[in-house]
Amino acid sequence: KIALDSEIQGAFSIRVFGLSGQIIQELEKGIIRAGERRIIDINISLFPAGIYIIEIQLNNKRKRLKMEKVDWYPILFCFFAY
Repeated sequence: KIALDSEIQGAFSIRVFGLSGQIIQELEKGIIRAGERRIIDINISLFPAGIYIIEIQLNNKRKRLKMEKVDWYPILFCFFAY
């Protein structure tokens, strides 16, 4: 989840990019009012394991966050008693 708090009114967008710069998903786009809080869900279950950049843009300001998705596979451990 991403919480977007804004002190000013403006146009915003939240997008996910791959490391090569291609847009993977546009999560949300719209207008946010001053003092408003938006909670945006990110469903990365269909993304392959890797590193992604989340870009949050409000008016002409951008913030980028790095996100890493790791696929975990169960590992079987065998213990032998002698």
